Amino acid sequence: MSPDEVPELRIFISSPGDVASERARALAVIARLNGEYEGRFRLHPIAWEQKAHGAHADFQAQIEATATCHLVIGILWNRIGSALDATRYARPETGEPYESGTVFEIETALDLRRHAQLPDVALFQKNTPPLTAPSHAEAAELARNLGLMEAIRRRWQFTKTGAFKAAFNSFTDPDEFERLLEQHLRAWLAERGHGADGVVWRIRDQDGRDRTPYPGLEAYGAEHAPVFCGRDQVLELCLQDLRAAAQRGCAFLLLLLLGASGAGKSSLARAGPLPRLNKAGAAPGVNGWREAIFRLGQDPLAALARALFTALTELAVTGTPTPAVWCATVRGHAEAAANSVKAAL
Repeated sequence: MSPDEVPELRIFISSPGDVASERARALAVIARLNGEYEGRFRLHPIAWEQKAHGAHADFQAQIEATATCHLVIGILWNRIGSALDATRYARPETGEPYESGTVFEIETALDLRRHAQLPDVALFQKNTPPLTAPSHAEAAELARNLGLMEAIRRRWQFTKTGAFKAAFNSFTDPDEFERLLEQHLRAWLAERGHGADGVVWRIRDQDGRDRTPYPGLEAYGAEHAPVFCGRDQVLELCLQDLRAAAQRGCAFLLLLLLGASGAGKSSLARAGPLPRLNKAGAAPGVNGWREAIFRLGQDPLAALARALFTALTELAVTGTPTPAVWCATVRGHAEAAANSVKAAL
């Protein structure tokens, strides 16, 4: 199946701005599942922060309609979101304006779902005390939002007689939200025929023949990434830490793996972060990677130098043309050795 033939499932993320951490976690979960199910389908997130908005229209008019999506994820906490033009965004049955863009997105999706098979809707409510407002005016605005939020939630969740008509998923922090959302998405995908039992476990030798995905006592490598599973959350947290370090100007991640011989430390390093980093868009601003893998041995610096010159052959035309020269430069002037790597890159 070519990339153009892979089915696409569109996921709309709707929320006010007070759950920015949860929105980022939602995008991370979608990216993680896309990596796991690559080649079978693609989850396409619809999120306002991933779109450039022009001045020709208001924000809401430039956000894709929930009617075009397969799943709408609503995330709520203290605020209802930005106000809309009351004359343009009113409920068709009553003429009453929607309280905010978030309310408009979720409520229209719920109305659509009651009359059609799509979109599915999943609602998540953060149940922690609101942040303290720094001023009296902001405290009053927060109280107004909390009152509106409670009224809106009850309207969505209960009938006029008090019976449940919609379920909410409660959480207390971004970690719990991430776990709940991933659990929900996996169950939702399984209902649509994309369960875990459908993963294609196929690895080929250099001559093109199929072989088992189990390497025995050998470590998993990058070619085993499609069948290396069970560490998704750990790997995503590693990549998040690396991206955060890059934003601080020091793109360095030290991953310390402790365990007995044969426990899978090398497999985790080689079949986990490296293949994920090599996917397009995994690290903003990076279009390609070089991999220098080595064992420390008796002379760790020499082993590093040999690995660097294998992965970065351009080092041979810098001021440190051989591994031995590069090692000597490191010992005498580490900054000059680092500059030669920068020049080679």
